[in-house]
Amino acid sequence: MKFLNPTIIDFTVTDESGTYDHWKYSVQYSENLSHWPHLSNHAIAHFQVRTNDEKDVYFIHSNHRTCLFMGLYCLDSESEFKFFQPKQFSGATCEETVFYQCPMFLSYFCKREVAFQRNAIMSNLKKKLAKVY
Repeated sequence: MKFLNPTIIDFTVTDESGTYDHWKYSVQYSENLSHWPHLSNHAIAHFQVRTNDEKDVYFIHSNHRTCLFMGLYCLDSESEFKFFQPKQFSGATCEETVFYQCPMFLSYFCKREVAFQRNAIMSNLKKKLAKVY
């Protein structure tokens, strides 16, 4: 994850369970904000990686509780990342849905931060997979 998301400073896996078809894990991580790097935040996230019954679609669902200002102000976010291979071409298609909390007066800042992280993760994922395949 540190390779995929350049804002992450450190992370620790705190819990893990499940099977190949439904794997669960939790992490604690800290990160710097891309557009305000002097402010770090700390988060706890819970992930579920699962497949559908036909095993042709994979999902990564996550819930994050991100706290700023030494834990005095916390926000929640939720994400689902869907991977599948369309029948009309080779490769994979990824779809991501993200919901996040943000105070109204910081909405522009929050939107820029989320967009930066999503774009960086997808770009770095493409680079990593290009080396593998």
